[in-house]
Amino acid sequence: MSRSTKTLATADMPMMALLGTLADTAGPKGSFGNDMGYASQFGGYIPQFGSDYGVDAPAPPAPAPMIPHPASGMARHAPNPHDPRFHRELVDAWHYKHGREVHTKRRIALLNPNENSDVKIEAYVFSINPSQFSVGGSLNWGTLNGWTAFKNPQVAFRAEAVFINVTTPGLIYVNTIQAANVNAQIGGIADGMTFSPLALKSKISLPTLPPQNTMQVTGSWTNIVPVPFNNEAVFTLCIDFQGWATVTA
Repeated sequence: MSRSTKTLATADMPMMALLGTLADTAGPKGSFGNDMGYASQFGGYIPQFGSDYGVDAPAPPAPAPMIPHPASGMARHAPNPHDPRFHRELVDAWHYKHGREVHTKRRIALLNPNENSDVKIEAYVFSINPSQFSVGGSLNWGTLNGWTAFKNPQVAFRAEAVFINVTTPGLIYVNTIQAANVNAQIGGIADGMTFSPLALKSKISLPTLPPQNTMQVTGSWTNIVPVPFNNEAVFTLCIDFQGWATVTA
């Protein structure tokens, strides 16, 4: 639905006042005209309007007064803001101003995406590492071991993807991926390679985890020793959840 020139003018009264178009922006009741338009450089539709017709349509505007030119002293006509020939330029000026404001807000959002928001949300990486083992006190290459990793995020956190720092199939197996009392790993066990950083997708759906609740992952470690790692060397398994969290700064 197109907007009339009068609607556009009254939408930004200070701007139109500067452009000298406030006079007769309301128009006569009962008058009408055809809307025409063209595309704007900022997107959307710029209406171009014809004359108003009706029983109470206004009389054509009086000719502009002759004003001496300050340099030459010769008389010239002052621009008439009521002249329909100026409508396109006035609408262009309004859309240009509005387009710049929208573009500026988009650029500012790159630095402060939470501006004018009552809730501050940012993208976070929530990492957990195994701290409980069925054999020994760490994961060692070439040694079978079971492990459990758990931690609470200390902020409201919602995971959207999980990555595990392994790139070899059959190296570790994941038994559970659990946020509070919701387990996202159902059915059988999963190969850790599924959540490798090299995997095409590692999307996961978990409920929002309150700050005091725990994220827990359990699994097993095999005796595979991929190149270039050494047998019996200690390895730190990193389980990284990527998602959204509330800002607490």
